[in-house]
Amino acid sequence: MKHVLAILLTISLILFYTFELYAQTIIEVDTKVDTTVVIEAMKERLIPKYSSVATKIDVPLQQIPMSVSVVNSNMIENQNNFVLGDAVTNVSGVNTQTGNGVHDYFIIRGLNSLDNGLILTDGTMEPEVTYYNLYNVDRIEVLKGPGAFLYGSNPLSGTVNLVRKQPMFNKFIAAHSTMGQFNTYRNSIDVGIGDTQKKFAIRLNALWENADNYRNDKKNEIVAINPAITYYLTPKTTVNVNAEYINSKYKPDSGIPLVYNFLMRRLNRLADVPRTNSYQTPFDFSNQKITRVKMSVEQKLTEAIAFQSKIYFTRLDWNSQGTLINGAFPNEWTGKLNVSRSMSYIDDVRDVVGNQNEFTLSVASGGLKHELLAGFEWNVLQEDYMYDVAQTIPSIDLYNPVETAVQSQIIYYPYLRGDVKNVVLAPYALDQVAISDQLQMTLGVRYDYIQFENKAAGYLADRSYRQLNPMLGINYSPVQQISLYANSGQAFASPSSQIVGDQEAETSRQYEAGVKQVWFDGRANLDVACYFIIKENIVIPGMDGISKQLGDMESKGVEVDLRLEPLHDWFATVSYALSDVKLTRFYERVPVGKDQYGMPIYMMFDRTGNRSPFTPMHILNFWTTKAMVNGLGVGVGARYLSSQFIASDNVYQIDAAFTLNAIVYYTMGPARFSLNFKNMTDEAYEIRGFNNSSVIPAAPRAIYGKIDVAL
Repeated sequence: MKHVLAILLTISLILFYTFELYAQTIIEVDTKVDTTVVIEAMKERLIPKYSSVATKIDVPLQQIPMSVSVVNSNMIENQNNFVLGDAVTNVSGVNTQTGNGVHDYFIIRGLNSLDNGLILTDGTMEPEVTYYNLYNVDRIEVLKGPGAFLYGSNPLSGTVNLVRKQPMFNKFIAAHSTMGQFNTYRNSIDVGIGDTQKKFAIRLNALWENADNYRNDKKNEIVAINPAITYYLTPKTTVNVNAEYINSKYKPDSGIPLVYNFLMRRLNRLADVPRTNSYQTPFDFSNQKITRVKMSVEQKLTEAIAFQSKIYFTRLDWNSQGTLINGAFPNEWTGKLNVSRSMSYIDDVRDVVGNQNEFTLSVASGGLKHELLAGFEWNVLQEDYMYDVAQTIPSIDLYNPVETAVQSQIIYYPYLRGDVKNVVLAPYALDQVAISDQLQMTLGVRYDYIQFENKAAGYLADRSYRQLNPMLGINYSPVQQISLYANSGQAFASPSSQIVGDQEAETSRQYEAGVKQVWFDGRANLDVACYFIIKENIVIPGMDGISKQLGDMESKGVEVDLRLEPLHDWFATVSYALSDVKLTRFYERVPVGKDQYGMPIYMMFDRTGNRSPFTPMHILNFWTTKAMVNGLGVGVGARYLSSQFIASDNVYQIDAAFTLNAIVYYTMGPARFSLNFKNMTDEAYEIRGFNNSSVIPAAPRAIYGKIDVAL
């Protein structure tokens, strides 16, 4: 891959000369093509106005009786966000972490995305154990609260929809190149052509990234390509085909260990070592290959009725070997502190194929206006996985980490096996009813029938689930600029394929109320939301491989979002979240020592009343950008998180952190040159590591230079 950068630059130069004649023109669109949609798609809105994640059709945010946040391409580009976790920091109440340094992981309203959230691309489900690179994403929509009324299993606390860049009927090329600290090189291109006579448009996005990371031996490399085609089969029928392939290679990271306190019998302090220290073995790797293919047909049957059919396929091929840090313990013979380690090996192949068929209908009856959505979705997940564990490998000296482990001497033991098939059949409906000009009601419901089987040896299990998930939302506007809303809904998550035995579905219920206000012709938007979520039947995997449903929790809080566009090319956003997340019933079975035969001794601990991990009481965000005269522009952002516990035992607490970011850019013709400053205060804080035994030092101060050329 050493020559990929040169190849991308060569392609960019070729396309530059090819499309130079079209540099600042838009091809005239045939009268049968909706020119309004094409032109509108090219406008960059500083304050988002619409979203589809809560209703499956574009609706003004002001009319949605739920809390929805949108991060648009303007903010993604100005902040130079690489992956989904970078961008959702702009959403109130979202705490971003990482999954062992190899996948996105964040917490929405106190519930983590891996177990309680649903990630979508263009409205269809995705695996949650990967990094979502934003090279081809136009905007990110976040529906907070249960989303099962439209999407079925998993969105107990939030649904995140990545809306990818679609073909447009004009010719253009954009090239982006980022270079910066830690030997970071990230290059992407975005090319589009369209033929209005033949009524087709093609768009190609591609990415290559190579970076060493700020911590020792954490190099990553990513290659991705995403072609998409839009074809107008008839004036009322549109066909879209979108294919994407991503090959990503990361080095897992469990971070720096906590040190064991014999008096308290706990891991309760962070090791005082260089923050770049890595205690992983040199054998660690995480290789992921993701293939996405989606095809949709949209047809406008009448002025009031439309139909859409979407077929989707996603494959995740994940092969990983990673060191797990279990803490630093005094050696009784040498007096030194040794880092206890184990290893895991994952070989996981997941295939998801599905189909969504939806009718939308606009009708007026009995003085009421209805916007109806009726759909049916089926999908099949087939997963073949192997999860093995090497319980112990040679420990390593905390202060002088010289590796002694030998790959051939690491013995793995089978932990989990899966040959899984999960079939989902689900009808759903949504009705947006305008009772009057001031009062609207939204009713949604989805019924999921899920058939699960695991054919792996020793894990034979057949389970079926039937879940009806309703949602009711009310929106009242006493005046045009103010909307008062309330909603209530529920969601569920069927047990993971890695859970042994018969389990009930995890469930959540939410009650939410809020206000949305608009001033100055949409140049100032204020959203305030109050919510209360109850989650029950939490599956708690024990360290002995036995999982029990011994958990319930509650999350309540207030979120405030203010978006401003006071002057042309000046944008500002402020968000604040106050959250109180408690474990109301929670029991864990954990090892406390070893018996005379070296076998672990387990005890059951009651965590009831503790705070849920990674749920700081306060999260505050600020970001503003202003285009100055003569092409100069500046931006600055701040983020504050109060202290947070790393595990349900509430022993170790990450201190509060305050970070500053900034951008300075200069636009000259079709080119823009920018400098992004990350963590300007060089704040030393930590993020999620492995269980309750380690944390990962967050990235220090860094500067990235970027060149964007758009024709």
